[in-house]
Amino acid sequence: MQMKMFLALRSAGVAEAEARSVADAVRDEVKSAVQDLREDLATKGDVQRSESKLAAELERRLGDHLKWTIVIVFGGFGLFGTIVALSKAL
Repeated sequence: MQMKMFLALRSAGVAEAEARSVADAVRDEVKSAVQDLREDLATKGDVQRSESKLAAELERRLGDHLKWTIVIVFGGFGLFGTIVALSKAL
């Protein structure tokens, strides 16, 4: 790209030193922009690791939710049984 820009500027009548300077400046700007973008991009491996962590966390939380749901259901049955037994005793 740098060479194409240089040649285009030269064919437009721009002096060699100025054409080279402009082409170099554009190259440096593009490199900087690409470097900035690379810092924000995730690789396939990054996505897979994040997905694995999320899946493990979801599985753990669903297990906890199921455990507490069972505790609450059996606790409710126990409380209901206690209330029925007490009401018969009265």
